[in-house]
Amino acid sequence: MKTKIFEFNTRSLPKPLIVCAQDFDQASELYGLWCLTHAPFLELGEAEAKVSTWQAMMDVNPQLADAARSGLVGVAYWVGHREGWRIAPADAEAAGIIFPLDPPMKCFVFQDDDMGELLIIAEARRGALLAYEFYVDDLPGWKDAMCAITELSPWLLTGPKVRLRELMDAGWDGVGVPGENGEWTIIPFEEFARRSRG
Repeated sequence: MKTKIFEFNTRSLPKPLIVCAQDFDQASELYGLWCLTHAPFLELGEAEAKVSTWQAMMDVNPQLADAARSGLVGVAYWVGHREGWRIAPADAEAAGIIFPLDPPMKCFVFQDDDMGELLIIAEARRGALLAYEFYVDDLPGWKDAMCAITELSPWLLTGPKVRLRELMDAGWDGVGVPGENGEWTIIPFEEFARRSRG
């Protein structure tokens, strides 16, 4: 059974409620059932729905796409960084939280053709730029680097990089690097600079 991802937006909820269903009618029915069970204060007519396929969601939130690909019908609940999302019946007890918060820290990718990419974790772009200028700019190879800088969605940090999201949630800043076991971690800027200088 192929399911699609429906995001129901309403002024009364801080983020969209995510419903997995075969079609819009089924999604609307599940949304209504969820509202009656969990949020009777919502007016059913006020929501707007946006639909995505799980394939399209892979570029935005791969863990949610995996849950939708399961073919289960219901409401998507966030369980945790490693567990991802769980699809549960709309009228069942909540299987997690419906609105995961973005981590307080952000991940910025500094990309250079010669040096590759460097992941700097900071509260804001300005902080990432300052950290780059102060700790990285003088390091061998990076001095003359012409970096393109992009903010990477935390939801794209999956697989061996999922630990970065956990640490970002805990408020860590620094440089994202692969650890000895292959799982990425965040090390302080000073330690990264020291290691890089040899």
